[in-house]
Amino acid sequence: VKEYLDNNPDVYAEYEKEYSPREVSHILVKMEDSENPTDEELAKVKAVEDALASGKDFAEVAKEYSDDGSAANGGSLGFMDKNTSFVTEFLDAAIALNENEVSDWVKTQYGYHIIKCDATGYDKLSAADDFIANILNSDISFKTKAIWAKAEELGLDFKGNSELESALKEYMMLEGNE
Repeated sequence: VKEYLDNNPDVYAEYEKEYSPREVSHILVKMEDSENPTDEELAKVKAVEDALASGKDFAEVAKEYSDDGSAANGGSLGFMDKNTSFVTEFLDAAIALNENEVSDWVKTQYGYHIIKCDATGYDKLSAADDFIANILNSDISFKTKAIWAKAEELGLDFKGNSELESALKEYMMLEGNE
């Protein structure tokens, strides 16, 4: 599948346009009630803002202040796209960011988040653990397209049996999608 994507940038471009894949990190200040933060919670928000404003690395600030399990990894949540199971406010804010952009505070049911978009480009994303799985989940016929492309590259020969070729394409949901 990775080889197919490498050799067919237009296929990835379609996925990218439709699903907005990216890698993101965040800093979460958990709150009992994000509509009514306590003085202590607001003090932590201010400490995060001050640390980032001073030029401290986002990952270091996440390790120091984030109230999330991702803190140990510098706040990294890894690969995501528009189908990732994040709360709507978080997902929308993450998708709106360009590579290396950092959001303002995003309020969710969990508290306040600052989100950083770590990567959006194919070269960086294709190395992510969940990259291929997410693409395969986005289009059930994608895997068969990759298999068919490899079969053609290897010189699959039906020896003139167009019925067999057509039946196989239909079975693989490729008929009319070439």
